[in-house]
Amino acid sequence: MHIGGNYTHCGSVSIAKNFTLSSGGSMFVRGNVTQGFTNTSHYFSVGSGSTLTIEGDLTIYGDLHLDGDIVFVGANRKIRVYGNVTKSPTAQILGNPTVVVGNLTPSTTFNTNISLITTNNQPNTSQGVYVFDGTTMPNNSYLQFTAVFPRNVNYNDTLDISENGVYKFRVLYPHEYRGGALRYTKSNGNLETLNFPVRPIAMPANPSQAVFFQSFRHNRNIIF
Repeated sequence: MHIGGNYTHCGSVSIAKNFTLSSGGSMFVRGNVTQGFTNTSHYFSVGSGSTLTIEGDLTIYGDLHLDGDIVFVGANRKIRVYGNVTKSPTAQILGNPTVVVGNLTPSTTFNTNISLITTNNQPNTSQGVYVFDGTTMPNNSYLQFTAVFPRNVNYNDTLDISENGVYKFRVLYPHEYRGGALRYTKSNGNLETLNFPVRPIAMPANPSQAVFFQSFRHNRNIIF
């Protein structure tokens, strides 16, 4: 189910697979919302600047990717998340629902490493994330993050890392990672911790990566 604008539904909603509320959209449900079912692995995504308002309970049999807001209307509301939670720093869950299942505080545990040393213009990759252009990074430098499942590799964002205004490397990542924590080794050997950006900007135009990028939809974010 994909909502790209404004949608109001009277009655409960049962969503068989993935759910996406696009950035800037809104959805109001007068009833319970259930996504997925036991022993399935789908995602429930609320985009940046969007608002999902529920006059009932929310049950997610999968991962919650929260860049916007979820608002619970009424007393004694409940939320259940049978999966991982990826939440941007500005996203909110309002209305004080009771958390029956799940942890709505995203984990900062890092379980995946990618070397930042790239050669022959070839990216390093793991768990849907790619690192480009790390030819000037020091030995034993790496990018760390927590893998997200499932993920849609047809929808990707990019993050450019610079130090003191000097470009260092590029990260291509599926949009399900938005808001999640990552860290990397800086040129001086120190670790820098930040979040995968959630705000789209513009499409990168590096000719050396044109063939690789042409099959993806993605956005560019710059860190200076």
